[in-house]
Parts: sequence; structure tokens; C-alpha cells
Amino acid sequence: MSCGRCCHGGRTVRADLADDATLPHGVAAHDGSAALYCWVWLATSPEGQSRRVRLPGLAPGARYRVRVRDALGLPSFHQTSGAGMADGGAR
Repeated sequence: MSCGRCCHGGRTVRADLADDATLPHGVAAHDGSAALYCWVWLATSPEGQSRRVRLPGLAPGARYRVRVRDALGLPSFHQTSGAGMADGGAR
């Protein structure tokens, strides 16, 4: 499913985290086949780094390809590179 179809025809999802400084949210396809997420830092987190987070709306047991959109520049990767995140971070 393309990002456009996911955004216009999917459902809004949010991850509830104990850290109020982070807001992972997005739009997921109804069948869980694809999603588009945005991870927002509202303030400096006391933890400094987020642990692994289950992204809501995806199908359990499925494998996904992660792409970091860089149209507005690359995000800051602290302990892993974008490639490392895509290779080992999405399960």
C-alpha cells in the first residue's frame, strides 16, 4: 500500500509510552500491511533514549521494510545508524 493510500484510507494509531516527552503516532492500513509513522520529541527526555517500542497497527508476526524519509533532512540517529535501524530495529 502506498503512503498516500495509507494516509487517506487507514486508521489513526498512537503508541502510549510512559515518557510524556515522546509522541509516536501514525496511520496504519486496516489490514496491518503498511503504516506511516511520525516520532515526535516534545521535550528532552529524562531517559535520553527510547527503548524498543511496538508500533501500533501492524500485523503481528509480519516483517516490514523501514524507510526513513529524508525530504526535509535526516533525523538524528543516536546509537544506531538508519541502516542499522532498518536492518535490525523493525520486527
